[in-house]
Amino acid sequence: MTSDARTSGMQQKYPTRSAIVSWMLFDWAAKPFFTLITTFVFAPYFATHVAPDPANGQSLWGFATAAAGLIIALMSPVLGAIADASGRRKPWIAAFGAMLVIGSCLMWFGEPGEASAIPPLLLAYGIATIGVEFATVFNNAIMPSLVPPDNMGRLSGTACRLCRRHPQSHPGARLFCRQSGYRAYAFRVRAAVRSRSNRT
Repeated sequence: MTSDARTSGMQQKYPTRSAIVSWMLFDWAAKPFFTLITTFVFAPYFATHVAPDPANGQSLWGFATAAAGLIIALMSPVLGAIADASGRRKPWIAAFGAMLVIGSCLMWFGEPGEASAIPPLLLAYGIATIGVEFATVFNNAIMPSLVPPDNMGRLSGTACRLCRRHPQSHPGARLFCRQSGYRAYAFRVRAAVRSRSNRT
């Protein structure tokens, strides 16, 4: 009886539903990086307008993605262990989230035809990629503290469904994002060309 009472008194307390919803929204909020930058908008813009030619652009983008992936693969065991053992994961999420934001913002300075901008642009992309991946690692490490073990599969599935219902997951929305993104970068291309012609 004493052991049962002690066990019941030591039962883990789980957070409120709002905390669970906030956890699920993290992945939902990070999805546009992969949709807009990695795949549909910025990658084609880089290959078409920033790089010397599309073939070189795709090659450089692939090398930058591979380099970021290698760093992620090498650091994942260490950071994964820290994520599992650490009690405070939100500071790590904030730090890697800052890398994502800073890297994404710095990518704005990739002007068309500027060969000198290619290395820092790819570096910014790598920083943002590493940031979003490791922020996801620490966010996923929070899941066992949100619900009992029997409900983790349900929570994971619900978060996955929420992410798949992101507006950008719809094929028509992806096409719209791609076209609207191209329009935004086309405006930047025209502005850069006008600025260069004014200098001459």
